[in-house]
This record gives sequence, C-alpha cells and structure tokens, in this order.
Amino acid sequence: MTTNPLIGKRVQIPAYLDAWMRGSRYGEITRVFSRKDGNGDYARITTDHGLKVVALLDDCTFMEAA
Repeated sequence: MTTNPLIGKRVQIPAYLDAWMRGSRYGEITRVFSRKDGNGDYARITTDHGLKVVALLDDCTFMEAA
C-alpha cells in the first residue's frame, strides 16, 4: 500500500465550509480520495480545533513549512 505524499500536509480549509466560519481555519490532511466519476480529488482534513471536514483538494491552500 502506498501512502499519498499529501497526507500530513498543513492546509487552510476553504472559506465555504461552516468550520471556517466558526474559526477552524487550518488543519492537516488525513486522507485523500477521488470521486467515482473522476471529477476531482477530495481531502479529509482534521482541523486544529479537532473538527473533521471534507473539501475539494483544489480549494485548499497549502501552507509553507516553517
């Protein structure tokens, strides 16, 4: 089994998610998966506040490593 290199990366979640409006702006990617029809990749993200959200991978802003 291969591990996706995006797992563990820090991202800012998209502003269209309710979690973003409630203050959970950043998190780590825990899983990456594709839709069955092939229209885009999704990321499961665990935010810094402990919420688990799913967003389109293209809509996430990747954070630079410090």
